[in-house]
This record gives sequence, C-alpha cells and structure tokens, in this order.
Amino acid sequence: MLRAFTDAGLIFLKKPAIILPAVFVGILNLIVLFFAWDFIEGFLYELLVLGKAPAGGFFELPFQIFLYYPVDIIVGGIAFFIMAVLQFYLLFVLSELVKSKGSGVFVAMGRGLKRIDDAVVLTLFVLVAGFLAGMVLYIIMGILLAFGELGLLLLFLAGLVYFLFLAFLILKLSFLPFVMGVKGIKLKPALKEVWKWSTGIKRLASILAILIVVTFISSIINSLGIFISDFIPNEFFGFIPIYLFMLISLTYSILAPSFYYSSTQ
Repeated sequence: MLRAFTDAGLIFLKKPAIILPAVFVGILNLIVLFFAWDFIEGFLYELLVLGKAPAGGFFELPFQIFLYYPVDIIVGGIAFFIMAVLQFYLLFVLSELVKSKGSGVFVAMGRGLKRIDDAVVLTLFVLVAGFLAGMVLYIIMGILLAFGELGLLLLFLAGLVYFLFLAFLILKLSFLPFVMGVKGIKLKPALKEVWKWSTGIKRLASILAILIVVTFISSIINSLGIFISDFIPNEFFGFIPIYLFMLISLTYSILAPSFYYSSTQ
C-alpha cells in the first residue's frame, strides 16, 4: 500500500507531462461552468439565500422545486453530468498510464477518448444509484416524521442503519472506476470484479485507509497552492497556483488508488 503513495508521487518527477490530462479536463470544466454558472448561481441564490421555495407538502416539494426552476435545474444537471463524464475520462487516461507505464501521455489521452462511452455509462450508473439512495432516504424521512416524537427516534435509528448500509456499499464499490480503468473493462464485469476483489475485512480496511490517506495528502497539496497564492498580489494571477495545485491534487488522488489496485493484480 505504501508503495502506491510513493509511486503516485514519483511519477510526477519521471513524467511531468502527466499533469496535462488534468489541465485539459480542467479547461473543459471551466468552459462548461462558464455557460452554466449563471443558471446554477441564480437557482442556489434564490432557493437558499432568498428562500424562494415553492409551497408544498414533504413529498410534493421536490417536484414543486423542479416545476419552479426547470431551466436552471436542467442546465445545472447537464453541466454536472458533463463534468462527471470528464472526470471519469481523466481517470481512465491516468489508469492507462499506470497500466502501460511505457505509454505516452498523448497516446493515453487518445485511448481515453475511445472510452468516452464507458465514462458515460459509469456516470449514469453513479447518478442513478445516488438518486435511488437519496429517494429511499427521503421516503423513510417522510414516513417516520409523520409519527411525531416517536418518528424522530425511529428516523434516527433507521437513518443510522441505512447510513451504515450505504457506507458499506460505497466502500465495496469505491474502486469500481479504478477497476474499469486499470483493467480496461466494461461496467458489468467491473462490478463483479470489484465486489469479489473487495471481499474481506482486511481488504475493506486497506481501501478505507488508502482513501483517507489520499484525501489527507490531496488536502495538503491544495493548501500549498493557497499558501503560494497569498504571496501574489494580483487576484487573477493568484488564482493560477490554486488551480494548478488543485489539478495536481486531483491527478494524485487518481494515481494512488490506481497504483494500489494495480499492485494487487
């Protein structure tokens, strides 16, 4: 496991161009946000700051909000979907570099484009799974809150059990994108592979440990970018190190789990 962290760091020295896929994806994300930001900002400002939520019952409220802000929600949803697809494209590109260490960065980016369909399918799977999980929780809340104080107690207990169940599933499937990336396989066989691969307390503990450590290291990298930007008086140029180190952090957070999974094969 420790070697995965060092390999993910050393590859920046051996192949500095490895940051280029993240730069490419980062630029595309900025373009998407440029066209969608007014819709997203307007929706969040009116709903959360001004409190312009439509009247409706607990179960009707989500539908009322959609009917009240249809364009903003649709545009924001499309933007989020595109950025998620780009994120998985980046993961496939970096996983390709981990799998084929002799491959060039631009070659890997070209191969990643051939897997855009897999990135779309994976994005749909994650979004649908997340929607269904949220919908179940929302229904549980709506039913139990009808019982008053007793419902609050039941809601807490049911929510705790549901949260632990979801945490287990997320942990089991957290390496699904890396399995698809490193092995170069489709979603269905990758689901079978990751479920089998993540079996056992020891493996789950290793997965949890690597995710925690990667998050910690990534936060340090991001903090370094913010620290450097404090010494740059110009606001525009001060944003450059923040964004650059954010891309480095993103790249590292993909490389380390990819190296770890690859080392177990």
